[in-house]
Amino acid sequence: MTITQETLDRLAEFDTPTICNVIELFDVRPRNQGYMDHRVQCGFPELPPMVGFATTACFRSDAPPAGGDAYGSIQTQLALFEELPGPAVVVFQDQDDPAVAAVFGEVMCSTYQAYGSVGLVTNGGGRDLEQVRALSYPVFTGSTICSHGYCHMLHLGL
Repeated sequence: MTITQETLDRLAEFDTPTICNVIELFDVRPRNQGYMDHRVQCGFPELPPMVGFATTACFRSDAPPAGGDAYGSIQTQLALFEELPGPAVVVFQDQDDPAVAAVFGEVMCSTYQAYGSVGLVTNGGGRDLEQVRALSYPVFTGSTICSHGYCHMLHLGL
């Protein structure tokens, strides 16, 4: 099945609770599964809904990476955007529990947006939120954290 830009545009006309109501009508899965819980919050609820295709990564920041630098994987991640059938939504799973450093900030969000991403979702923290808000780049995050820590990406995929 191909999801067209027309379909994405139509989906973007509705908020998430409305989409959930429709999904529940078809009983495709239990009604208490398939969505984020209260630990991930919309950073900028004033922005319109974002709709796109997930590009995924795991994230760690509690210890230095085995090699490379903090942003060494971003080129690989950006290349994955081209494999998607439409706009990218960057999805990070922060594997540190509790989160110890920001998964994203203004520089990463600016870069993602420049390469066509329409938003970012993480259970981890974010930083530079006022600068990200100025980009009108939607983010969903678990917290706000000021530090980079020893950030590094793992397990990039679609």
